[in-house]
Amino acid sequence: MPSGGIFDNRTGMSTACFYPLYTEDAFELVSRRLNFDMCELFINTVSETETGFLKGLMASVNGAEMKFTAVHPCFSGLEHTMFFSGYRRRFEDSLDLYKKFFEAAQFLGARYLILHGPYNKNDFEIGFYYDVYSEMNEAAKEYGVLICQENVAADAGFIAALTEEAEKSGGEIHYVFDVKHALIQGADPLDVIGAMAGNIRHIHLNDYFFDGNLRRQNCRLPFFGSYDYRPMFAKLSAYNYIGDFIIEVYRENFENIEDIAESRRRFEAFGEGL
Repeated sequence: MPSGGIFDNRTGMSTACFYPLYTEDAFELVSRRLNFDMCELFINTVSETETGFLKGLMASVNGAEMKFTAVHPCFSGLEHTMFFSGYRRRFEDSLDLYKKFFEAAQFLGARYLILHGPYNKNDFEIGFYYDVYSEMNEAAKEYGVLICQENVAADAGFIAALTEEAEKSGGEIHYVFDVKHALIQGADPLDVIGAMAGNIRHIHLNDYFFDGNLRRQNCRLPFFGSYDYRPMFAKLSAYNYIGDFIIEVYRENFENIEDIAESRRRFEAFGEGL
């Protein structure tokens, strides 16, 4: 991997960037065509949590080392119904299903599992929300995995309340900060980082093209948009963030893999200047 200053050995990519390409084909692009040695694996169906499938992925790296930072389940859009409806039996069945993803993360050596949760988070009583998160996180910890709440449809106020609830209860909270989700919501990413405080474990890195609209089509590869990263990285530094940076955009946000390689080069050059 080329030297990237403070980002050396901390830059990776999510296979979600190539959806709906099969997971193994997306992984081959990440690991062999683009030569990343760090990956967040988006698992697109339950059969892809099985050991045989995951062994096949590992073998395809052809002896190169690959660090898996996180596993992202394909059920993100259903997590409202699965976990946060208040229907206990469904919660328990869904948690059993997610244990397959915990096992996959454990097998890959991935430390984190990404949680979207409901898309209308502000409709929930914060104590209930935190209790659900906490129970899920405790189950994941039995596999050596931490659940990271992503700022999907979660404004800084909700995140701050969730952080406060964890502190008040003497529990824990872990976050993945996603630049595009803050921007799509019209939120200041610095406010979201501040609300997460020192609990950010993982970052989804992306950029944004501002044309007066807030939508996913305006997302861009890092340093292919107009977002000024310097204040963001100053804020992260203030909270002593030492985790990784995973490029995660939608497939319609780039034209070819050469753009991804250039995005990585620009990001690592940016790191050399910090």
